[in-house]
Amino acid sequence: MFYTNDTPKKVHNTAEAAGQGKKGYEEYWEDWKKAAEQLLTAPKTPRLEATGISKLTPAQRKLAHGDIAKLAGKAREIKKQIDGLEKGKIDSATATAKLKAAVYGAGASTPASTTLVSAFGADPDNTDRDTVCQAESGNQKVKTVAAALACLCMKASGGGTANWQTSTCTKKADGSTGWDSGSSAPNIGDMKTALKACPKRRKAAARSADLTAAVDGVLSSIEAGDTDGYIGHFVTAGCNGSKGNGICVKITGYTANPTAAIAKVPWIHNIQELATELNKREVAAQEAHRLNQMLKLEAEAANAIIAEAKEAPDMALSIPATSTVAKDEAAPQNCTKHKNNETCVQKGCRWEEKGGKSDTERTCKPKKGEGETNSGTGESTSKCTSLDTEDKCQVVQGKTHPGKKYVCGWIEEK
Repeated sequence: MFYTNDTPKKVHNTAEAAGQGKKGYEEYWEDWKKAAEQLLTAPKTPRLEATGISKLTPAQRKLAHGDIAKLAGKAREIKKQIDGLEKGKIDSATATAKLKAAVYGAGASTPASTTLVSAFGADPDNTDRDTVCQAESGNQKVKTVAAALACLCMKASGGGTANWQTSTCTKKADGSTGWDSGSSAPNIGDMKTALKACPKRRKAAARSADLTAAVDGVLSSIEAGDTDGYIGHFVTAGCNGSKGNGICVKITGYTANPTAAIAKVPWIHNIQELATELNKREVAAQEAHRLNQMLKLEAEAANAIIAEAKEAPDMALSIPATSTVAKDEAAPQNCTKHKNNETCVQKGCRWEEKGGKSDTERTCKPKKGEGETNSGTGESTSKCTSLDTEDKCQVVQGKTHPGKKYVCGWIEEK
């Protein structure tokens, strides 16, 4: 029913086109269509052949069909659950790109490719360090991790003992030039050195929990001032590199509303969003794995059904529409074959006189009413119609009650 009469064959696009409309097939047709199309190009796929189903006889297939159909229904529902999983809006490549952008800035992907423009949005030039070292989304601001490291780690180049003369991070991150507020831009070479000094990630891919832990570490280090928050060494106000103020990153408006303030810090906010999307992806992957294991069990059950059908005896493969019960020897038409009193009575018949002759010359006949028909109708007369007790009915049917025995067609108590 799936294929057209075209040469080469094609699969009907809809159940209605196949002449199978309004039969409840519409819901399944798209899946059936894909399977039918695959069979056109690969009639004997390795996975299908491995089940042994192609070697079943028509009778064996019929025997397995019902159970296989039930399993197929379960498998389809499982697949619908897999297709409906919320997998997040991000894939591995996009996640990597977003993370690198948060660290190095737009267009950069390594410490070596990082520039002042990618890190700060625009070259800070000789803008005051205090103005640049604010975590905001505008240009010449701390828009990336790279920019934050410049503000936190790069020593001031002048000002004597009043300024930070060494890095607050590591000796390697001090830089050779330093960054003097209002008179020079941060040295890009020094910023790259600070980036390279960061700990290396183990080979395993970062998960959402790793990103969340990293962000939480930053958030827990924020010091709340009278109105703003600060990351790094904060003394009184501003982050101009002097020991009187601080070598730090300022988060405007943090004290009054930390959540709103953090949302305006691009590199923190973007990593938080990335962690959320990765978490959705990870949860979906775990659920998909569980559901795929269920599909595997259904496939194994189907293979077992096919194997069982293949080994089924012939009797199980051919079930007649009606069964014929062998007629009992006590049936009325068989009474005449019994030749003595004992056998005749045991078989539920009557031993009738035959012209007054000796007992051995009598005739075995059906009991009165058995095997007779209503005159002119040809319908059999019921054996028990005129009887008023169960014992009498059992007698005329050639049966005996437990604990009783036959005596010449009658029943007597033991």
